[in-house]
Amino acid sequence: MRAYPEKCKIVGLVLSRIQEPRVETHIDSDRSEINIGDVTFRLIDDAISFEFYDWLRTARGQIIGFRSDYVPGEGSSYLANRKNVFLFPDTIEFYVYFGAERAFDESRSQDQLFTNYELFEGSDGTIMLTVDLPEEDAMIPTNEG
Repeated sequence: MRAYPEKCKIVGLVLSRIQEPRVETHIDSDRSEINIGDVTFRLIDDAISFEFYDWLRTARGQIIGFRSDYVPGEGSSYLANRKNVFLFPDTIEFYVYFGAERAFDESRSQDQLFTNYELFEGSDGTIMLTVDLPEEDAMIPTNEG
């Protein structure tokens, strides 16, 4: 079982080869298996771990994506060939865009939050990357409007 700071919740970035990435907000990460709708996500042993991340924001503050460092080989191969997921081996970063918008404001996108990722594989071929999220970050993207 993982221990989290008191003001922390978990969100899941669901990544598909076909559909736009989406964020799931009610994740119970004390499990090796998570059910969301008809999809069962199972924990992958070689998950990515302990990295910094940023929410990518436009000049207006709208969150359009996610950026993080990654460790090559530690589950990063699961990120390849996913829609709107871009790996940059030169800087060892990956970006996830939640839609077509790509222009973000660097000065508004420097959260440098620290997380211990867990990587899950879905029964439908999707993957889910769980991210520790401080509760005070009220601007997380959701699937609701």
